Amino acid sequence: MKHLLKFLIYFDYMNFQKIINSFAQYNRILNNFTFVNLLRIGIYGFLLLQSTFLFSQTVKPVIWQKVFGGEEYANEKSKDLPYNVFEVQDGYVVSGFSMIVEKTFITKVDKTGNIVWWKFFNVEKYDMKGYTVKKTPDSGFIGCGLAQDENYNHYPFVMKLDEKGEQVWLKEYKEYVSGIGSSEWSPYTIEISGNEYWVLLQSGWNKHILMKIDKDGNKLFANEAKATLFDNEGLGGAGHKFKATSDGGSILYGDSEIRSGMGESKDIRVVKFDKNAKITWNKTFGKQGIEDWVMDVCETGDGGFIIAGGTGALSFDKTKYYFIKTNKNGDITWEKISDLGMPEKIYEINDGYMIGGQDSKSDIELLRTDRNGNVVWKKVYKGSQGGTSDITPTSDGGTVSVAQCVQYGAVQEDILIIKTDDKGNTGSLPKRQIWKKK
Repeated sequence: MKHLLKFLIYFDYMNFQKIINSFAQYNRILNNFTFVNLLRIGIYGFLLLQSTFLFSQTVKPVIWQKVFGGEEYANEKSKDLPYNVFEVQDGYVVSGFSMIVEKTFITKVDKTGNIVWWKFFNVEKYDMKGYTVKKTPDSGFIGCGLAQDENYNHYPFVMKLDEKGEQVWLKEYKEYVSGIGSSEWSPYTIEISGNEYWVLLQSGWNKHILMKIDKDGNKLFANEAKATLFDNEGLGGAGHKFKATSDGGSILYGDSEIRSGMGESKDIRVVKFDKNAKITWNKTFGKQGIEDWVMDVCETGDGGFIIAGGTGALSFDKTKYYFIKTNKNGDITWEKISDLGMPEKIYEINDGYMIGGQDSKSDIELLRTDRNGNVVWKKVYKGSQGGTSDITPTSDGGTVSVAQCVQYGAVQEDILIIKTDDKGNTGSLPKRQIWKKK
């Protein structure tokens, strides 16, 4: 709009300058102009001044750090562990688990990190602890967990919430009930796929079922997915996860562990499924004779994937960042090993990648790399317990991340949320509001 106004002003000026040759001709010009033209000049002049003023202003990004917890809402110590953070239209939403009160929580904060509302979930017989909650396309949320019947058998369930964290529907899947002689199928995670959802069910060390449900939780189909290649192989590790992909399919990844009399060996396993839960490809990545592991995989704009993990051993004094870029078929296009540290999350930005993790002191580490995995800059933020739990890009080009916090006046363990700009700059160190039991 501002550019249009400038163009109109310039266009009128080019017409007027044929008439306005000198200040001495000013009176003659006034006589030739109608009142409407004079009014037009006045309005355009005013708009020009306004637009010039607006262009001259520098909009500062909103950056801050906050520490808070569930004590004010549980009225007792809660010991909160954040799992996920999402950006919503007017703020951010954090989900996680409060360990002392043993309840899943979801809380919303505004654009400056102040709590808007906090919800605990303690539905009788429905256990959501240890499971994540995801944001849905309708601005609501969805989560999964294990239900228990009167005979103490367990079966999966999915719960849909609205934008305020209130329950919309709850669906049970009793065909996967555990009992005598039957396996327990735990809902490992849930992922959004358009207007439908993928639910990953897991039993034991190496058995998986991919279940597809519609927007109302009705089961569409389910297929058993054998992600491992050998009977003595399991898919586990800290980074064992599952995501939906843009083609309607999904991707499952984790540490491929082969157990034998010689001990264990570990590599990175990534399995791609199509929209019908059929395996498209199954790839193993890693360096021979070295322990390799994966923490996150992100689909990239070219249809391929970027894998973030480590190589060496799962310890700070030996592990290095290990990045692998593949094409859509899972073939490696490049690999990069750099810096000591432990990545947790990775996502693609316009000209590279952003990685959230932890350094050797368990502080939050934020890395910005180029398209080839070369580090452009690195930032470290104090106060966390175990580095980044989750990080997500924000609409202003920055990031928002969450971690478990034991500093800044935290009541045992609280939530640290950090908002940065596109260069990783953030606000001053936070201070937890004093909590007193009522």
